[in-house]
Amino acid sequence: MEINIKNHENGDIAGVTSEHQLRVEAEVHELQHHVSRTTGQSYQVRGETGTLTAADVPVLHITNDDPDRKLVVSFIRMGLVGASATLPATSDYFKVGFDTTVTGGTAVIPVNVNATSGADALVTATANTPTSAGTFLEFDRWYPDADGGKERYNKQGSLILGLNDTLQIAHVSTSTTGLAWARVTFMMMGFNGD
Repeated sequence: MEINIKNHENGDIAGVTSEHQLRVEAEVHELQHHVSRTTGQSYQVRGETGTLTAADVPVLHITNDDPDRKLVVSFIRMGLVGASATLPATSDYFKVGFDTTVTGGTAVIPVNVNATSGADALVTATANTPTSAGTFLEFDRWYPDADGGKERYNKQGSLILGLNDTLQIAHVSTSTTGLAWARVTFMMMGFNGD
């Protein structure tokens, strides 16, 4: 008995290699590109502090407010400019974590990087040194090696926020001049990938 796998739209039949494997073509690209192109749900949001103070200062705080989509982080970038501290130092670092709330600060709007999409992310993003509360669940840390230094983390979509989950990037410092900044690239993805 012979079986054919056929495209019902145009009648094309699938090929088989000499090793009895189905002949296929594959297109490989970043998940971020795929989501941006197919659903228009890829974003970036950037925040910074005011003038640094010798304290633990939130740089960027994000809350997922979307009841239908998860916030999936692909990249995190952070940096320090004009710091008065001598770097590197054990007392000056960025920390990244979950589970805090913030008050004050300034709302920042995520930008859809697919300019043709017209979609908005249902998230609350806050920068400009808000006040943080709650228990900070730290999962990453970076010690700047010099003023003007910056760091990038490729999270490859492994960092996922559900409804009301939060992500915070904070800078712990002895500096009293300069500013800290952070940028998060993320996708809003439905439970079925849309």
